Amino acid sequence: MTGISKAAARRVCLAPSRQGSRSTVQLLGQMVHTSELRMDAFRICPLCVAEGGRHEAAWHLKMVNWCAKHRRRLLESCSCSGHVLEWNRPGLSEYQCGADLTTQRVEGPKCSDAVARLTEGFEAALYSQPKVCRVPAQMSQLGHLTSYGLSRLIFVLVEQLPTTGTPLV
Repeated sequence: MTGISKAAARRVCLAPSRQGSRSTVQLLGQMVHTSELRMDAFRICPLCVAEGGRHEAAWHLKMVNWCAKHRRRLLESCSCSGHVLEWNRPGLSEYQCGADLTTQRVEGPKCSDAVARLTEGFEAALYSQPKVCRVPAQMSQLGHLTSYGLSRLIFVLVEQLPTTGTPLV
């Protein structure tokens, strides 16, 4: 139906693990704990969709809230209808109400360089193919970590930060 091989389809599909814990799934061939995924809403970068008509698998990771390329927060709801983006839509760039999602933006400032690099690090960990996505030079010592390992490291480090009331973004 899609014209891709079974091996390619297995790689891009989100599939439950057949071994071990049922709380893990395979995303791009990697084991990911379901607690690390955001599956209740569909998120996109309208600019990426407009430029290449693609959806990044990394946008399903809870720790990824920004597009590293455009440094914009991911769109989670249609600004015309106000509804959370659903998986079942007429197309990647269109919502049920007929709105063009590629023209919508999440208000607010762009993310910092550090957040963009961290997002790139998550993408590199998930895709695990240097030809597709490289680990940022500033994070090269973490290049061996999986996306789950990287998220656990960040979770532990954040717990060690003093609470100053200053946002990290």
